Amino acid sequence: MAPRLMRDFNIKPADLTQASWQKSHNDEQLLQIIRHGGRSIHRPAFMPAWASTLDNQQTKDIAAFVRELGNPAATGYRPAATLAVQERLELGRTLYGLQCLACHGPRGRGDGPTVRGADLEKKPPDFSQSDYFFRKTDEELTGWAQSGVYHSGLPLDPGQGDWWQGPLNADEMPALLLYLRSLPLRGK
Repeated sequence: MAPRLMRDFNIKPADLTQASWQKSHNDEQLLQIIRHGGRSIHRPAFMPAWASTLDNQQTKDIAAFVRELGNPAATGYRPAATLAVQERLELGRTLYGLQCLACHGPRGRGDGPTVRGADLEKKPPDFSQSDYFFRKTDEELTGWAQSGVYHSGLPLDPGQGDWWQGPLNADEMPALLLYLRSLPLRGK
């Protein structure tokens, strides 16, 4: 996401592998950043707050992992290339546009063109709300995505248009899940 944040928002995320960054933040500051997000240190809100999601031990585990990023030679850990993540995210975005956008809308708010203005008892869920995904497992999301329009219970005919392309393959589904779980981070 770093290249996109820099391109779209002129925001350069911290390079957690740099010794200078590691030395400039003590453990308590690092825990504060993880718990309360970028705004807690007067940075943009693109670094979300995780206090309501992660327990104390999980927060400490992430802080320990961040410390390992600063010393790859000692631990043998080498950070994954961000390009691979970016490519998966782009694939997920494309699949979302092909499979989900018609009902869930461009930002996942449940306001897609097939349901906008329709008088429906049940509307698609708002994916832009972070609490939606915290309650769903990958298996649940996979089942819904693979069933297409049938998961919604909405009175839509899957043969009406070319907006649902059919079940995804083993490479596509993880990319779609990554993109779906990124929607709450994209803001309103």
